[in-house]
Amino acid sequence: MEFKPNYSKIVKENKDIVFNVHHYRDSTISFIYTYNSISNTYMGVMVDCFVDTMRGFLRAYPDFFENISEYEFEEDIKKLGFVEVAPSEVELLVTR
Repeated sequence: MEFKPNYSKIVKENKDIVFNVHHYRDSTISFIYTYNSISNTYMGVMVDCFVDTMRGFLRAYPDFFENISEYEFEEDIKKLGFVEVAPSEVELLVTR
């Protein structure tokens, strides 16, 4: 089975949104949109991954951060060829 770059979206109970991006089979980079309940807005994006994973990701997609906006993440990542998949059970368990 051929691997295609993909991502999954998980909305947490506190309204944070986690996008788990997989650019090759055994890699995960989490982009976490942090929700501020006082202002009812998203404060920013945190990135969670190993340094070597980010290095490989930026080698594969060197202009990723120039092509991804903070507000249109799903639309922009689809333009780069990523497909949306359902989150795995492990991702759901880890991303509580």
